[in-house]
Amino acid sequence: MPFQSVVDYACEHADATLQLAGVLQQELAHRGIEQQYRNGTLPLVKTLGDLECDGVPMDVDRLRAVRDSLVDQASRAKEAVIGRVGSSFNLDSDEEVTAVLKMDQVLAKVTGFRKVTGKLLEELAIAHETARLLVRYSRCQKRLRNIETLIQSVQNGRVHPVFSQTGTDHGRLSSVKPRLVDSDNIKHVRACLPESLRQFFPDSRKALNILAMKQAIKCS
Repeated sequence: MPFQSVVDYACEHADATLQLAGVLQQELAHRGIEQQYRNGTLPLVKTLGDLECDGVPMDVDRLRAVRDSLVDQASRAKEAVIGRVGSSFNLDSDEEVTAVLKMDQVLAKVTGFRKVTGKLLEELAIAHETARLLVRYSRCQKRLRNIETLIQSVQNGRVHPVFSQTGTDHGRLSSVKPRLVDSDNIKHVRACLPESLRQFFPDSRKALNILAMKQAIKCS
């Protein structure tokens, strides 16, 4: 972008931030979380900003080993589905999955004229074995895609995700480009990072505590 456009954009944001500062500071004090903001949130913003710029070290060899394991799991899950159905079909096609499931009279009545989406498949999996096997395959494929994206995002042994502390209502850290701390392969990805960085991964108990605290503030 032209340099002057970048300057104007940055200055407009800085000016808006300055105008909001006083109002937001009063709101923090009113909610009794000003100290938490200064001692907890701001230092974390600095840390996460540094990680975005400097990159997060990633053990690519271990990540590839995870990828290979998921490929094997997806293959076995696919074989289980085809063995159950008795014929080969495209498990990644919603149309073909819908057609296969509607061969079962019970499932045909449940689905009606609806196309079987991932959400509906999860519901059907509660009581139907074929749907359950399809869900297992679908989850393997989703985790595999996430790992592949991570591998492709690595540059010189590091990834540069964009972090957010406001992506969830319960304050859990999230990230995009790539999804690092909130992927479906959370345990596998954690093992590929340095010990010092694993603290940033989701903590369900901490998230619930934050959510409960926010609810208490709303009710007070």
